[in-house]
Amino acid sequence: MSIPAEAVDQLRVDPKERYIDSPYHSERDRVIGAICRSLNHEDDYGQVHLMLGALSETLLTAYCQRMAVLAVREREPRWLVLGLRAAALASRIDDIRNVIIVLSLLWHSAQLIDQSAMSMFSGVADGAGRFGEALNSFAARDEKDKSLSAMMYSVRGDGAEFDYVCDW
Repeated sequence: MSIPAEAVDQLRVDPKERYIDSPYHSERDRVIGAICRSLNHEDDYGQVHLMLGALSETLLTAYCQRMAVLAVREREPRWLVLGLRAAALASRIDDIRNVIIVLSLLWHSAQLIDQSAMSMFSGVADGAGRFGEALNSFAARDEKDKSLSAMMYSVRGDGAEFDYVCDW
């Protein structure tokens, strides 16, 4: 598997840009989504991880939050799968505390759209191998420790206006 350098560049954090606030279904969303769709087995995660090795921080957690929001807005579980794949990869690159926060959002979104969060997390974790450890660990937490309030997040709006808001 080979990811073009331009795709890797889409994962770089640019302090001048607020990707989290950009319009949904952006070109960056499409590029990161294509990377996440290619993550089907542990070897795939390993190869992409090597390609991103020079980065100490990526936009993967921001992508996860965006996918958690899109899943609810569009009532579409495929966005959760992409977010979970991104979270599994991010767990080996980004600060794990940030990954845990977005796992809470993805868990909550699964419940809001009547999906089994446990099944979704374990399904992605199984394919991700060692990259899925963070997903399994999060899923095994006590319910109160998976909540939005535990992560200091809340919900604003509904339908097309649904969003997660950081309360800290």
